[in-house]
Amino acid sequence: MKKSISVVVLICFICLTFSGCFFWRGESEREIEINESVNKIYYDLKKHLHDPGDLDAINDYLISWAAAQNIPVSYDNHKNIIMSKKERLVAAIESGTVIDHIPAEKTFQVVNLLQLQKLSTPVTIGFNFSSKMVGTKGIIKVSDKFFTDDEISRLSVVAPNVVLNIINDYEVVEKKKVVTPDELRSIVRCNNPKCITNNEPMNTIFHVVDKEHGILKCHYCDKEQEMEKVELV
Repeated sequence: MKKSISVVVLICFICLTFSGCFFWRGESEREIEINESVNKIYYDLKKHLHDPGDLDAINDYLISWAAAQNIPVSYDNHKNIIMSKKERLVAAIESGTVIDHIPAEKTFQVVNLLQLQKLSTPVTIGFNFSSKMVGTKGIIKVSDKFFTDDEISRLSVVAPNVVLNIINDYEVVEKKKVVTPDELRSIVRCNNPKCITNNEPMNTIFHVVDKEHGILKCHYCDKEQEMEKVELV
């Protein structure tokens, strides 16, 4: 009985948090829109409650939903989930990829590496958000786009610790991390001015000789350089 009451209170709390109240009278168009959104949240929750007493399942769903909406989650002293709409960073996407924990100064390098400027689908870019992991971070949301492992591996040059959240129907269905490849082609410029790649129109090739410390070696002149100090092609 106590758990059932907690479930009802939890759902009502979510609704109140995002609307201010549940039902409206004499609504404006904006109020009607908010009320419809709140009702959608309520029925989405209800759809996932196979056992009303299963608070763990409810918590898992709420955390997944909040992640997809990019809404920070915290807990009070009673382990209730707290979400704050005021802290929402950038708009949610229905389907696509959210690239999170990008060092703020590397945000537009990520854009260039993934050639996001050439996409026809919506791309949302935000940066200088506060982050416990990297100090200040960037976030990129790409609608209706899912990156290949080869594309993701390119990010190891500038942002090896980013997390890619795969979104489907506003929910995070998978998280991907960057894996440093053994070889980098046409990504990094050799810092040896005498290297043939700096004097002839040809693609660069680098071998990753030390993944732990981020050491690259040019395929043509054997010049080594640190991944953190590379210049992109």
